[in-house]
Amino acid sequence: QTGNVGEAVTDGVNGWRLPVLEKDAFSVVLKEVFASSTERLREMGLHSKRENAEFWNTKKSIANFLAEIGID
Repeated sequence: QTGNVGEAVTDGVNGWRLPVLEKDAFSVVLKEVFASSTERLREMGLHSKRENAEFWNTKKSIANFLAEIGID
């Protein structure tokens, strides 16, 4: 698990969250991952790169942090 998985991963869109404590769900997710085509995985990676550039670039992250703590 990661601290920002809910923000960074949209299941089936740019990755998968792996429910390690739920045996049946774990199996379902792994089957989907291994059944995915190379093209689908490539598109998911591109989606992540676009989101990263839009939401988590350094300047934007610092500006958002400073705004949250009241420093503009």
